[in-house]
Amino acid sequence: MIRLLSRLIPVGVLSIFWVVLISYLSLDGNPFNASEMRLFPGADKVIHALMYLVLSTVFVFDYARYMYPRKLSILQTCLCPLCAFVYSLLMEALQAMTDAGRTADVWDAVANCLGAVSGFLLIRIFILKWIYGAIGMENVEQ
Repeated sequence: MIRLLSRLIPVGVLSIFWVVLISYLSLDGNPFNASEMRLFPGADKVIHALMYLVLSTVFVFDYARYMYPRKLSILQTCLCPLCAFVYSLLMEALQAMTDAGRTADVWDAVANCLGAVSGFLLIRIFILKWIYGAIGMENVEQ
């Protein structure tokens, strides 16, 4: 099923979708009426970390598909969470410059970085083999 989806969805579409979603959530004053949701203290930091964990994973997935049939080196894999973190800094800077009701927060940037780094570790330890299987590279040596 995943292999079929990876062949049907063009390379980069998942990354673009996730970037647009994060941009909306980061820059809209009250996305999905979030101010009315009752969550535990610090829940927004967990959400930030999860968003950037998924973003770095999606970046690696699309990049691995782009580089097919070659496998990604560790340096190439490191570039994906780094790009996710730089993007998170851009979102925080845009929040500081706009009047959309959002404020920049250093702890949001820290949570974003932790999410991107966690994504990198998950990717290198668990997910990269699954990604290679999804795009048909399960028998290629790394």
